[in-house]
Amino acid sequence: MPKAKILYVEDEEMYQTLVSDILTEAGFWVEVAGTTAEARRKLEAFRPDLMILDINLPDGDGYTLCQQLRQEEMWAKLPILMLTVRRQPDEWRQGFSAGASDYVSKPLNGPDLVERVRSCLAEKISPLGLSNNPEVLMARAALGGNRGAFDVFVRQYKEPLVHDMQGHARNADEAEDAVSAAFLTAFQKLANFRGQSTFFTWIYSIAKNEMHHKWRQRETIPLEQVREEDEAAIAQVAEARKLSEPEVSPAKQSALLRRAIHKVPEPFHQLLTWHYVNGVPHEEIARRFDWPVGTVKSRLFRAQLILRDVWHVMNKKRSP
Repeated sequence: MPKAKILYVEDEEMYQTLVSDILTEAGFWVEVAGTTAEARRKLEAFRPDLMILDINLPDGDGYTLCQQLRQEEMWAKLPILMLTVRRQPDEWRQGFSAGASDYVSKPLNGPDLVERVRSCLAEKISPLGLSNNPEVLMARAALGGNRGAFDVFVRQYKEPLVHDMQGHARNADEAEDAVSAAFLTAFQKLANFRGQSTFFTWIYSIAKNEMHHKWRQRETIPLEQVREEDEAAIAQVAEARKLSEPEVSPAKQSALLRRAIHKVPEPFHQLLTWHYVNGVPHEEIARRFDWPVGTVKSRLFRAQLILRDVWHVMNKKRSP
């Protein structure tokens, strides 16, 4: 099977060497260009299967080159993976607006780079063939496994969304939890976002629906913050107060746990399900929702205490 050919457009020698080594070791054939002019020449001679394109180049910028290539029939469907130093919403939006297939951030992580390259090569279609809406393209990148793409949505919209939700909530904690649940729901239903509205309007409707149909139906428990130095003490208490587990099959255990979770006040459902049912670690939850890790641990600890009581009641009912 022939190796996939990759043209890497980058003027910094350190990155030229680093990326070439990573991708060559992963089984790709890599050519390097240091300017947009050289990239043009090598496109014709090398005919790559994918281009990795840096934004800042000596004779131009990656945005302009990407946009130009998307206007040319020969390169309109070429997967283009753009590089950026920061995950700033405006920067990512500009890249997707120019026609980028996906994004990867510097400093580079080898496994992530290879994963993004393989994802782009597997699709082999132009993003413009589906949409020229940068938010749709960013959502599509997130669906393809680009965790940073969804982080951009969180950083851009979380604060204004919490601000707007405070007009519908009974307190600030309730507004923040509604927004966090909305982002989780949005991530799970990301394939449904097709650009009929802005992403903010779409997730706003999700958050408002969460607030209207769930938050107001059950008692909401204020969720306090925790100081970083309190985390060890909380972990010790949590260890001492673990749920007792009846001797049943794993499948039955999972079903019982899900039933117990749904008897806990609504704001805790998503956190408990993610962490205790799906095994999502504290750091991943904190990263995705831009929370301090201490906040995640505090909220899970509070939820665990309630869940423990529910669990014990359920076990008593099941006992002969």
